[in-house]
Amino acid sequence: MRMSASLLKRWATCPLQVKFMDTERRPEQINSKTAFGSIVHDSLEWYNKTGDYPAALKRFETHWQNPALLNCEIDVWAKMTTYGSLLQKGREILEKYNASKAWDKRVIVAAEHKYVVPMGDHHISGIIDLLEVKKSSKGVRSLAIVDYKTSARQPTIMDLRLNVQFTFYVYATLQKEFWVGWPGYSEPIADNAEELWNEFKDMPRAAFWYHLWTSKELFAGDRDDADFQRMYRAINEIANAIDKDVYVPNISGTTCPFCPYIDVCGVALPVRDKITVGWDQPPLLF
Repeated sequence: MRMSASLLKRWATCPLQVKFMDTERRPEQINSKTAFGSIVHDSLEWYNKTGDYPAALKRFETHWQNPALLNCEIDVWAKMTTYGSLLQKGREILEKYNASKAWDKRVIVAAEHKYVVPMGDHHISGIIDLLEVKKSSKGVRSLAIVDYKTSARQPTIMDLRLNVQFTFYVYATLQKEFWVGWPGYSEPIADNAEELWNEFKDMPRAAFWYHLWTSKELFAGDRDDADFQRMYRAINEIANAIDKDVYVPNISGTTCPFCPYIDVCGVALPVRDKITVGWDQPPLLF
């Protein structure tokens, strides 16, 4: 079965989201926060590949004015968001990111790289926002795996250490198919893919959660074989549940109010109508 880091994230949020999106292929309503995140990611990809901040800023402004250019038309405006406020926030994010990176001697390996690699009986896929080489204060080089976030709570150290998405990313970069491609599934990372594989296959990995809203970067912890076994157990169990069409809803206050499938699910609707206090205050760093 094909598993992705985003599918695991949806499963952790609520298994019914996997049923609606991945099994039934229902169209998802795109809200303003989701569209904003996609457009910022696209602009950062451009910046990371070219180093051209003015062009990246112009790209963001152009796509925010016309989200259809990136196939992310806005269906619903999330509460407490407006076109103008997110336009200004996007400009601020890119300005701060450029200021923090402008003087770095960056060695960028790839940006927004799509991968598919084998894992046992499954294929795992995803997109890594940024791969770059970092040096410690002692000069030790590591391959940094950076995941950008535009709207999220700041996770705890334990959250990051046990985050299966980051385990996905680290595992994928240790597979040759990630670099040289997998015929019929994915493309090589670059024209010199074999050379890059040989250069980086034994280099230590370091995963980072990067919150663009606050320009905060957190180390996500190391990963080893025990983490990969835990991940494989998780995807086996999820695959088994999908095969048997078993999806237990997560009926929590941090899930149902913000679900893109709330109107077709119905689980939260009776509760939602009864809540009047605090409903307009999303529990997000946004």
